[in-house]
Amino acid sequence: GNEGGMETPSCDEKYTEYEFDIKAVESNLNITVKSHKTKRLFMGRFSRQELTTMKLTQEIPEIIHMIKMAKKGVKQNINVQFRIAFSAAEEIDDQTQMSETFTRGDAMYIIVSIIEPWLKQSYLFKLSEQERDQLDIQNDIIEDLRKQIEDLDEKLTKAVRPKQNPVVVFKCNTPATAVPWNLVHIAPSLDGMVSREDSNGSIVIGIPGRYKISARFGLTTDWGSTLTHDLKLNGTTIAYAGTYYSHSNTFDEVRNLNRGDKISYVLNSVVSNDYW
Repeated sequence: GNEGGMETPSCDEKYTEYEFDIKAVESNLNITVKSHKTKRLFMGRFSRQELTTMKLTQEIPEIIHMIKMAKKGVKQNINVQFRIAFSAAEEIDDQTQMSETFTRGDAMYIIVSIIEPWLKQSYLFKLSEQERDQLDIQNDIIEDLRKQIEDLDEKLTKAVRPKQNPVVVFKCNTPATAVPWNLVHIAPSLDGMVSREDSNGSIVIGIPGRYKISARFGLTTDWGSTLTHDLKLNGTTIAYAGTYYSHSNTFDEVRNLNRGDKISYVLNSVVSNDYW
């Protein structure tokens, strides 16, 4: 049978079929690669002496870092490339003779290449295919199915999760007849949703759509005469109330608003109060 990575720009994307485990065990470098598609398992163990023979004199953690960064395609100080290839040959003299696809009996090669005008060097890590019993393969299949179910469950949860409507809450602490919304109690949850103009006396719509406008007014002391409240859209009253010996008032108005529309809240007198 044949197997191989898909041709995509990123190494991590190209080799999504494979699961990599690259780690130091005692004084050795261990590399294990498993194919989720075919369930084949390849392993290689490289001693300090073997790594030195390969002209890798760095510490093993540094070698691991180099391999992982090359696989991820992360830009480093030098141009390092990552590749997987297959060959049944005992010795590899020419990489062009290696195959991108697997044929039974092949070993897998992890190839990390430095390609610079002043240095061209390739490091070949040979991984041999490991025998696997049916129970081990079946456990892998079960684990893959479990992960797929978890992924589907997560996608379904996100799909049906209630979505919160964008919201913003302004407050006023400096009484005036044209109420200035000078405090941000809850910042806009959608960038560009609204802004403020006219010394904060106007809330300007930045994103058109259907809005619910809620305005709350609360007296801090008794008000002994009629106090009028006007909720205005572009200077025109869209909701009105008159209160007498009343401590609070609330408007809830639903409107289709356009970009640039201005909302304001106007009183007929300045009183000590609490506005939202």
